[in-house]
Formats: sequence, C-alpha cells, structure tokens
Amino acid sequence: MLGFGTELRYIDTFPIRTGVRVGGRDGFAWSFGLGLDYNNFTLETSMYDASWLATSSSTKSLAFGLNMRFRFVPVPLIEVL
Repeated sequence: MLGFGTELRYIDTFPIRTGVRVGGRDGFAWSFGLGLDYNNFTLETSMYDASWLATSSSTKSLAFGLNMRFRFVPVPLIEVL
C-alpha cells in the first residue's frame, strides 16, 4: 500500500486536505477533509474513499470522520527568588 496526501491553507484557519492510496485490500482510495483550526480549538471532518463522487458504481465503502480537539495552554511557572 502506498499513499500520498497534502494540506492546503488558502485561509489560515481553514485547512483543506486530500490524499490518494493505491494497493492494499481496497485497491484505490481517495480521501478528502476540511477543518477549522484555531489556537485552542480544532474541528476536522474527513471522508474516506471519496472516489464515489466520480464513479458511484464502483464504490465498495464510504466512511466519514469527525474530530474535535481542545488545546489547553499550560500556565507559565513564576519563579520565586
């Protein structure tokens, strides 16, 4: 199995991701994803085997993903002299 992917950020907080995979059990698969990326919050969606958009008759499976993440920045330590 061999895969390649890329992430484009035309707008800094709105990543667009895409990738292809060949080989393995499913043969060829194209994936697509979008996200919102802020300093302390991230929301990402993805679609695995999005090739059904081009040829719906050859699609074996379709999967969606949703990821939400909160980032907590540690409080800086204050040194006592």
